[in-house]
Amino acid sequence: MNRSERILIIIAAAGFAVGIVTHTVELISGGWLPYTSVPLWKNIYWTSLTFLDPLVIVLLFARPLPALVPANLVIISDVIINTGVFNYFGHYRIIMQCAFCVYVMAVSVYFLTKKRMRNV
Repeated sequence: MNRSERILIIIAAAGFAVGIVTHTVELISGGWLPYTSVPLWKNIYWTSLTFLDPLVIVLLFARPLPALVPANLVIISDVIINTGVFNYFGHYRIIMQCAFCVYVMAVSVYFLTKKRMRNV
């Protein structure tokens, strides 16, 4: 992987690190399963992101290409779940998260296209 590609992965990891900070702060301030105003399944999902986000970061640095699969699963599922709760988070956070989701998907397409081109 060249320097530019490593930077793409570092930026993706930084985005997931924002998620770690966000969910950790919410756990510290609200306790275990802190999202009490949403259904239990959403509360469990958002709490699990406290552990899934760091896992994605570790995978991104250990095995960047395969790690793009769980990275996409985490961010796409998070965006899908969060778009139904604009009032809970506010529009700004959802817009930023959607932008990050597009970034992760674009990086994935880049690496898949590059890999496919090498195999031709």
